[in-house]
Formats: sequence, C-alpha cells, structure tokens
Amino acid sequence: MHIGKAIKNLRQLAELSQQQVASAIGKTKGLICQIEKTGKINYYTLAKIADVLKTTPQKIEQYEQSLATPTKLNISTAPQNKLPELDYLRLENQHLKEQILLLKKNIILLESKN
Repeated sequence: MHIGKAIKNLRQLAELSQQQVASAIGKTKGLICQIEKTGKINYYTLAKIADVLKTTPQKIEQYEQSLATPTKLNISTAPQNKLPELDYLRLENQHLKEQILLLKKNIILLESKN
C-alpha cells in the first residue's frame, strides 16, 4: 500500500471526485490521478490535499500504514498506536450512517411518487 491509495480511499469516503480535489488545491485532475496511482507526492501537495479532506498529512500517513498492515482491532483494548485507525473507523461509521439515512429518504420519496 502506498500513500496514493490512502488518499484515494479518504477522498472517496469524503465523497469527493478527483476533479473536486484538484480544483480545491489548484492542480489538475491528472495530477491527482497520478498521485493516487503511484503514491508520488511532495509534502506541500500532501498538506493541501489533507486540508481538503479535513485531516492532516500525518493522519493520512498513519492511515496508509494501518492499511499496509491489517490487524484485527479490539476496541476495548486498543493500544495508543491504534487510535488513528479507530478514528478512521468512527469516521467511516458516521459516513455509512449518513448514507443509510439518505437511502431511506430516497425510498420514502420514491414510494410517495407511486
């Protein structure tokens, strides 16, 4: 796993397109695509992308490391070095809850049209 894949995962969780991230940091969509594919990125660009994703470069790097070494997380006994992973899981959980609510609203809307 390289940092580009971590950026891609976090971008998708934030429901942002490559173009949206590129526009927000004043770069091209092609550069974002290249970063996500190769993992080659300078710190300045990483910091700008982190701002768009509402995180820090350090947390992106920690997320990348947690993806590179998958482990089963026992939340009740999570050691300090697992806290970034726990934060990510909480963020993902919140995102999934929001998606479920949107889907429920869409179902209600579709049912009311029939």
